Amino acid sequence: MFKVLWIILLIYLFFRLLTRTLFPFLARNYVKKAQEKFYQQNPNINPEEAKRQEGEVKVKSRPQKTTAKKDELGDYVDFEEVDE
Repeated sequence: MFKVLWIILLIYLFFRLLTRTLFPFLARNYVKKAQEKFYQQNPNINPEEAKRQEGEVKVKSRPQKTTAKKDELGDYVDFEEVDE
């Protein structure tokens, strides 16, 4: 009876040790591979931007559009409804 209890206790301690050491390693590798796959599928996302520190602000400005002058737009035509 004591031999069975010792075996159960040893198996429990072995799995407890295994999960504390092996599981975090496997989970870390899984997350790393998933992250690499995500960035391969989305090349327009820069992983360096995601690593910015909290509170850091980066402003991206758009290039200024050249607006056409109103004189160059053409003539105004007033349309009227046509009854059929």
